[in-house]
Amino acid sequence: MNKNIFLQNPDQLLVKKNYNLKKILKVIDKGEEQICFLTNSKKQLIATITDGDLRRAIISGKSLLSKIEDLKLRKPIFVRFEDLDNDVDKLLNSRIKILPCIDQNNKLLGYVRYRDIVKEDSIRSREICILGCGYVGLTLALVMARSGFNVKGYDINQGLIKNLKKYKLPFYEKGINSILNQQLNKNFKVTNLVSDIKKCDTYIISVGTPINNLKKPNYFFLKKSIKSLAKILKKGDLVILRSTVPVGTSRKILINLLEKNNKMKAGKDFYVSFCPERTVEGNAIKELIKNPQIIGGYCEKSAEISMKIFNEITHTVINAQTLEAAELSKIIDNSYRDTIFAYSNQMSLLASKYKVNYSKLVDKINLGYSRNFVPKPSPGVGGPCLSKDPHILDNSLTEQKINFSLVKSARLINETMPQKICDTIISDLKKLGKKNKKIKIFITGLAFKGSPETSDLRNSTSIQIFNILNKQKKNNIYVHDYVLEKINNKTNKLNFINLDQGFKNSDVILILNNHKNYEAINHKLLSKIKKNTIVFDAWQMLYEKLINDKNIIYRYV
Repeated sequence: MNKNIFLQNPDQLLVKKNYNLKKILKVIDKGEEQICFLTNSKKQLIATITDGDLRRAIISGKSLLSKIEDLKLRKPIFVRFEDLDNDVDKLLNSRIKILPCIDQNNKLLGYVRYRDIVKEDSIRSREICILGCGYVGLTLALVMARSGFNVKGYDINQGLIKNLKKYKLPFYEKGINSILNQQLNKNFKVTNLVSDIKKCDTYIISVGTPINNLKKPNYFFLKKSIKSLAKILKKGDLVILRSTVPVGTSRKILINLLEKNNKMKAGKDFYVSFCPERTVEGNAIKELIKNPQIIGGYCEKSAEISMKIFNEITHTVINAQTLEAAELSKIIDNSYRDTIFAYSNQMSLLASKYKVNYSKLVDKINLGYSRNFVPKPSPGVGGPCLSKDPHILDNSLTEQKINFSLVKSARLINETMPQKICDTIISDLKKLGKKNKKIKIFITGLAFKGSPETSDLRNSTSIQIFNILNKQKKNNIYVHDYVLEKINNKTNKLNFINLDQGFKNSDVILILNNHKNYEAINHKLLSKIKKNTIVFDAWQMLYEKLINDKNIIYRYV
């Protein structure tokens, strides 16, 4: 064995004797290994500290301010560099997964991971294919490739595959560029040819499952990918569905089409699981590692293989026991969040009738009161998940004849917010006598959210507001977005200008997402706003700076 292949850099996991428990926890939390190394000034290894050690210390009465010297630390298990070939296999196992490596002077050189030296017949020898290289599929594919799996990304979009081969990403996501640069043509390859994925034995379906104009699930892309997969599916293969779907889809559509088009039987000839995507855009790479993964298997073997695979990229895997339970978990998650956001949006409308700033009131309601956490209001709730998944859940409720859907009512509240915002703007324009004049409107914050950063315009309430206001034929509408500006991902349908140009000579300025840069806007830029300009600040990012400005009309949700 080449002794340098598996040595990992320990620098991000080092702690010192003067650290307290809180500081140690922060070091562990930043890493992926649930461990850190106590060293002296010469980088000599003194002890290893795991998150389990810290939990036990806190349970025994230690506080977060307790120092390392207050802990009962055991002598570290380690391997010397010259003994790597002989000792590493003996010391590493499913219980001891991280092993520090030291030299003759006890200096820490690095550490070895169990997952990096497991035998070829292990779970990591599986060849994985991700069907669908959109947001969900591509982020998962790259994280799995970085974890040591051989991954092939398959997509029928030839333009997308062509760009990926040139290291060009279809969206902005923090940290994804460096992984693509590291893994492309190594552990990660992309293709639009079915013949290139025949030898894979694990297929993860991550194609889009949109809703149609009637708010019903559109299965076209999902069924097409399943039928293509059925032609190459082999005995012993595992199929994992990751797309968000109505309850029962894995059994009624996925398994049914695979068995019908392949003549094999699920649970006997091939295996099936459902594992929902649970990441937030803008922080997906980190959350794929940190967040628990939920698995629902068709049979015990299906769940077992799937859990072993996801255990290689995350610390916690939860067995939901059935396909239906796992399917339901995803749409419950997102529909719950959509519902509580709708609650705040409706309460904000009520508060405005009493001239109460609801966002400031929420701060007071939540202050020191841990029993609940009321969210801030927003200009509706957009994005590809929260705007779609409640409708998918409502379809399941309707199918089971469960009426009076709270989920549907909440979604309706959030969907009407863009129109209510536009009604406010149009009403203010009429009062200013600008109804029939050609006016300049500036919209900044196009992505469906600003924090964490994303370039995703899918179901963005900002775009909905743009479309409503654009129906006024005499309007000139200009736009800006911090992330789209950064990656130069602009559409010809929108007139992009910079923030300085937008704040100058506009009749209406709308700040529609919560990107952190808005808080840094200074008075020099704000002074360029002309008199009687309507400023709609959806997230009150500039509240303290503009609320008392008598020269403008300041509005917020």
